[in-house]
Amino acid sequence: GVQWRVMMRRVLAVLLVVTCVVALAPPAAHAGGHGAARVAIGLATFAIFAPFIIAGEILSLALPPYRAPAVVVAPPPAYYAPAPAYSVPPPAYYAPAPAYSAPPPAYSAPPAYVRQTYAAPAPAQPTVFQYPHGRYELRGDGITTAYQWVWISNQTIAPPPLGAPSAPPAASQ
Repeated sequence: GVQWRVMMRRVLAVLLVVTCVVALAPPAAHAGGHGAARVAIGLATFAIFAPFIIAGEILSLALPPYRAPAVVVAPPPAYYAPAPAYSVPPPAYYAPAPAYSAPPPAYSAPPAYVRQTYAAPAPAQPTVFQYPHGRYELRGDGITTAYQWVWISNQTIAPPPLGAPSAPPAASQ
């Protein structure tokens, strides 16, 4: 009777403890480091939660098992109204088709041609700037050749005076 139940619960508690230790030991040992330390951590974890398991066992003996009340939920009854038994009667006569008369086409003189006028192009920019000692010329077209200002001097450089020919360099031995 009662003693047999108490003994079975104790056996069940011991089996639960052994199962938890066996279940926690391999992952702890596999995690690296020293396996014994990991197993000790697993046992310490079980030691923390063991009072809750034992308290649950004691409370289960003292209290009757909880059974939720049975609740029956029925769907609402289905009710569909019948379709109405009347319909709109067809008209006794038909309205005449709508009539449409287009206004006569309007004629007018063709539009007068207006000659378009264009603004005169801007005067060309100077490409040469003259100075007393020379001039700047803008060269290039800006599309195929880049613009470039070039200085051209008015001073002519005279060639060096013709003098006695210089002696040829001495031959090295």
